[in-house]
Amino acid sequence: MKFVIFALTFFGFATTLTFLTDDTIGTHIFLESLGEVMGRPTEHVELFQSSKYNTADNQKLVERWKSIMQKYEGSNDPNGFSLNQQMLKKLANGEKIMWDWLGRKVNRNDLSELKNIYKNFKPIYTDLLGNPNAAKMKSYKEALNKEAEKSWRMEPWLKCASQFTGSPVSSAKLSKIALYPVPNAQQAYGESLGGMEMLGTACEHHDLHGDIGIVFHEKFHSLMRAIPNRRQAFLEATIKRELGPADQNELPQFLQLWEEAMATVAGQVWAYKKATHKDPPEPWYADEAIDKFTKKVASLSKKYLDQCKPMDKDFFKAAVAEYKKLPPEQRKAHQDIMPPQDEKNPGEEEPSQH
Repeated sequence: MKFVIFALTFFGFATTLTFLTDDTIGTHIFLESLGEVMGRPTEHVELFQSSKYNTADNQKLVERWKSIMQKYEGSNDPNGFSLNQQMLKKLANGEKIMWDWLGRKVNRNDLSELKNIYKNFKPIYTDLLGNPNAAKMKSYKEALNKEAEKSWRMEPWLKCASQFTGSPVSSAKLSKIALYPVPNAQQAYGESLGGMEMLGTACEHHDLHGDIGIVFHEKFHSLMRAIPNRRQAFLEATIKRELGPADQNELPQFLQLWEEAMATVAGQVWAYKKATHKDPPEPWYADEAIDKFTKKVASLSKKYLDQCKPMDKDFFKAAVAEYKKLPPEQRKAHQDIMPPQDEKNPGEEEPSQH
């Protein structure tokens, strides 16, 4: 596994952030893309479909991969992660750790089939994505690492964001960012898996701060999912009160729109400006409804984040008031792109092999 490490210091403690570029992790994400996992790059699918590897046999292997993932969906994971997400977390610590762990989760036949699928698709990934993008990935990783080390104070900012959400400070840890190539990508693809982040990009250097902002954005989602039950109950009761009796049924859609807006403010706006001392480029979010709502609550949210102040009744009174100003179609538009989040506070990861 190839990696770059830099140390960030805050409150007298040094923390280590590792950027990973690994063909096994890349192969897993490539299979997720082909298996139509939500949020994975369609560019991977297009590349595969136009290649010599788009055969009936390989298509059957993809379908079998999907079938096995669905078979063990939600199997005994206290944090709510799917099997493919759990596999990805384990892969960050090494391929052997992942296979040893998987052998305790699935039956022997399924494990054998999965090993065969990954053995078959790893050279396909390497030929289509790994080798053609290796030099660009190396250069991009070095530039990203340099810019992050120079301008981004990720740990203290995440600690402040954890105070803003009311999640445990321990949930603000971020130790690994796995990078993977997405040729001709028009956007970056981010995902948070607790202490690990995924970032898929075209590996260009034109928007390094924007890409790191996406990392912060996704980590903010992890902080939201780590909010303790008692705090979550208080937040929901406060929001319901502000929504009023007539709009009680809109709580789920408000929570989805509000969380995505908060993550956007935190990553693409607040942290971005702290790092660059510049206003972020627009739009802040590709979806128009989310972008508009984000801009309505940005000033208040940045004020709370600057003070590391927990969201309170006054915060939600203002946020719900802005939500109620949205026309009905904009209140609901985001639901097509924002599935409900049901993951819980991520658990501890095993020690890395490295």
